[in-house]
Amino acid sequence: MKTSGIRNFTKPIINRAAKAGNWAANKLGTITSGDSKLAKGISKGIDLFEPTGGDNSFFGLASIMTFAVLFPRIKSALKRNPDNKEATKDEITEILFRDVQTILIMLFGLKTMNSVVSNLGTKITGIPMVDKPFRKMFSNSAKGFTGKVKEFAQQPIQKIKTIGLNTLDALNPIGGSSSLNGSKVNTLYTNYSSHKEVKKLIEDVPSHGGDKEKVFNKIKKSIAQRLDDKITLRKSTLPYDSLTGKYSESAQRDLDGLSKAREYFQTLEYGDFMSEDFQMPKGYEQELVDFFADKNNSLAKTARNVNDWLRTGALGIEISYLGFGLPALNQKRLERKYLKNPCQNPQIDSFSPINDRHIKAQEIKLYSNFIK
Repeated sequence: MKTSGIRNFTKPIINRAAKAGNWAANKLGTITSGDSKLAKGISKGIDLFEPTGGDNSFFGLASIMTFAVLFPRIKSALKRNPDNKEATKDEITEILFRDVQTILIMLFGLKTMNSVVSNLGTKITGIPMVDKPFRKMFSNSAKGFTGKVKEFAQQPIQKIKTIGLNTLDALNPIGGSSSLNGSKVNTLYTNYSSHKEVKKLIEDVPSHGGDKEKVFNKIKKSIAQRLDDKITLRKSTLPYDSLTGKYSESAQRDLDGLSKAREYFQTLEYGDFMSEDFQMPKGYEQELVDFFADKNNSLAKTARNVNDWLRTGALGIEISYLGFGLPALNQKRLERKYLKNPCQNPQIDSFSPINDRHIKAQEIKLYSNFIK
């Protein structure tokens, strides 16, 4: 009976709330569906704060952290010691020193670190791990004064501009250069149905900051290794005559076919594969298609694993700074202020709650036995 009564009481409230929500959504939809500047402005504002999947938007998260974290702490600090302006100033300075850095790191730091390490991973492996790579700084691959240093000296303004644009791409929380997530990795490195499609993938590699030849070599070596594993597996399952030491004719043909396919991919040259008149035998092309049908093929696996390890390292650096570096810097800041400028009153040589905060008379009476 009690449960039924609660349901009868709450049901009208829930219905009214649902109607109010529907009315607000319809009203907002009507306002934003127009062609006026106001309607377009409101629509853009809603898009900025709309969550993406399970994540808050950048502007939504920034608003929450500012109005629900920073402002309440400052407000509490203003009320804590109303008669001690110096203590209030110190507390607000400490809040700004710690919380603003924490908020900025959470909003910009992780994305920036991920962007940097993913571009680094792309450069090391040659396999693209970012949707938009950093702009190339140098066209000369030579080292030393005759190479990159000389090129920088010849075009300093252009090089500084490139550094600035790359920095903005790394910092941009809603765009710029960002690491490939799992779904983007699968889209880029799986489900190709012919060697012509694979050739287009390889041709597009430089636009993602990668190296075409490194990607090609990774593909052919991986397929050769897969074929080698197939040969080993077949040998363990195919009928074998222990007296003659031979496989049956059909089994041997099967093994020879796999061996030829392995040799084909081992000796396949990048220039031949990328030539306009290149044609891959159908049997071998199927091995290529099977490689890309595997969502855990070596390209996708390398991109995911390297990205994951580098991003984990970047996250560890940020957490270490927030957990150890930031408190240490704050302590150094306070030591510089108070140890170099000790209190002028010689009678106050240690912390005293009466001297360091505003305490009411009844509190002093209550705790007098403990603070003598």
